[in-house]
Amino acid sequence: MRYSSRFFLYAPVVMFVSLAAAVMVWWWIAAAALDKELDAVNGREAIPGVKISFTSKKIAGFPFRLDTLLENLRIEIATTQGPLVWRTEHFASHALNYGRDQAIYEAAGRQGISWRDDDSKQHDFTFEAGWLRASSIAVAGKLARFDLDIVEIASPDLGAGRVQFHLRRDPASDALDVVLSGDTLKLAPDLRAGFGDTLSHVLLSGKLTSGHSFAPLLAGNTDWRHATEEWRTQGGALSIDQLDVKWNKLDAKGHGAIALDASHRLGGKIALDVTGAVLLGATSDGKLAAALHALAAQNANAADGALSTQLAFQNGSASAGNQPAGYLGPLY
Repeated sequence: MRYSSRFFLYAPVVMFVSLAAAVMVWWWIAAAALDKELDAVNGREAIPGVKISFTSKKIAGFPFRLDTLLENLRIEIATTQGPLVWRTEHFASHALNYGRDQAIYEAAGRQGISWRDDDSKQHDFTFEAGWLRASSIAVAGKLARFDLDIVEIASPDLGAGRVQFHLRRDPASDALDVVLSGDTLKLAPDLRAGFGDTLSHVLLSGKLTSGHSFAPLLAGNTDWRHATEEWRTQGGALSIDQLDVKWNKLDAKGHGAIALDASHRLGGKIALDVTGAVLLGATSDGKLAAALHALAAQNANAADGALSTQLAFQNGSASAGNQPAGYLGPLY
């Protein structure tokens, strides 16, 4: 065999071995860097206003993925009322060691969420889920898309068939697209708000305008309150394109826009078309439910409880048409 023939025989093998070695070396470098970064943030702020901690970690996925497995993960988000805390027994993230910056997250075991309300009352919500997954895509170091999907929530306080949340940087405008939906929610008595125990379906679809205000937050460089205040001062609003609510006998559809005032309270209006409000009952234990019932009783179409009204927010007060519907404190 001539040397030239040997070259064409051996060259592909050498190239393959070299490529495989480079991939393996790159994985070890990336895994070591990730391991060091996790050790550095454990029990400390990972980004402004967000602290994470865990009891143990493992990095796997060799040679093409970086799989991070964390036990007893705790994520603490600073708020004006006190920390909002999410706890999960088992957490995993999966990302390719090459290509675009995309990751998939999974949580399993018992989940816990705790927070304090405006009156400093502590709330704790624990649940288990048949499926709790999320994904993220980052572009140039900034979050471009986030999706959350939870299936079969089981808890004494709240059961749900499915809950989803989607956030995306709109490539065509200065906005963030937002979608929130839930199906077959079973509510404990103190969550029913006068509407009943079964929230069959809820969907909110809209846009957060002045999306550039959230750029430092999406890059992990600022606290969510600072970003929200910047958004507020820039005239940002949540433009609601579609609101659908099916809550026992109540069926409501709406659209509108809400924002935050100087005191960080909701302001704005949502136009609602409602059926079934008259069936809620005059002695409803929820202020909004009682307001909708009173409006339906005044309406000429009260037989089927149909009415069109505005849900308005101003100076912390909520109203449905000419009826008071409750009070909302500042967001932060």
